[in-house]
Amino acid sequence: IFISQAVAEVQLAAMGHPRRWQVIPNAIDLQEFDKPVDSAAVRSSLGVPADVPLIGMIGRVAPWKGRLVFVEALALVSHQHPTVHGVIVGLAEELDGPGYADQVRQRAGELGLGERLRMVGHRGDVPQVLAALDCVVHCSVRPEPFGRVIIEGMAASKPVIASSAGGAAEIVSDGVDGLLTPPGDSAALAHALARLLADPAECIRIGQAGRRTVEQRYQIGAHVAAIQSFYEQVLSNKG
Repeated sequence: IFISQAVAEVQLAAMGHPRRWQVIPNAIDLQEFDKPVDSAAVRSSLGVPADVPLIGMIGRVAPWKGRLVFVEALALVSHQHPTVHGVIVGLAEELDGPGYADQVRQRAGELGLGERLRMVGHRGDVPQVLAALDCVVHCSVRPEPFGRVIIEGMAASKPVIASSAGGAAEIVSDGVDGLLTPPGDSAALAHALARLLADPAECIRIGQAGRRTVEQRYQIGAHVAAIQSFYEQVLSNKG
């Protein structure tokens, strides 16, 4: 069982073709994203004003996850939208790059972001944090095996901008239920952010379309049923 076609292609090339295999993407429980949220209180806990545009990245703070790309894009878009803030949620894992979180903070300072970029570490309330954002960014510089945060952002009805590689490109239909930008291209990411910040109606449209995509393709019930069906085929020696 592979979580994306991108993973399947890599693994099958390495291991050959097993007698049975199937792509079954990750899924989420939508109920976690339907609970009432006090966005102002969440923003306060992040150290962010309640009335500013807020762009967020969530996940491990590692070089290949593109945090420096995010910081550079945020600095670029701030020339057009000077009140924009950014937040990076997630732990820095030293095995992925000693001192990388410090590099991100230093670069943000060099670009004049100051208090407009917050690095808040781990949060156990990701659905609530997503509800407090205006836009979700997922800009890995290497192909993502899947990108669970992408479907979490979509489940929260937020417009998501993702890198056009790996599993992320299988989830997002560019311009329909999200936006795709080339990996590592901070200028393209800034352009996509500026497009969304300048058009609240577009943000709502894309966010609602993303929610429908998750409802149709990434619900936990369908995921469990697909895995059960696959196991039944294997155990019955059919197919």
